[in-house]
Amino acid sequence: MSINKDKASKNYSYRINFMIDQEVKESLEQYVPSGMRSRVVNDALKKELDMLKRKQLTTELLDLRRKSIKADDVIMQDLIRKDRSRDSV
Repeated sequence: MSINKDKASKNYSYRINFMIDQEVKESLEQYVPSGMRSRVVNDALKKELDMLKRKQLTTELLDLRRKSIKADDVIMQDLIRKDRSRDSV
């Protein structure tokens, strides 16, 4: 029996040490119950990392777009029509 590593890795938790501002610490303690703090921090960090990843991918796509040959609208419309007619056969 094999274990799916993607599913198995989601079940593990890791203790890491990092610094946060006093203001953030106080807000966390004020608004989040002690049993929920790790989950809140984990979810917030995941959202931030997802946003950073999207920004990086957007930058890469924009770079590719700048480097690519610009297509003429008429040519693109013709290619799309040909492709759609091929699908309908």
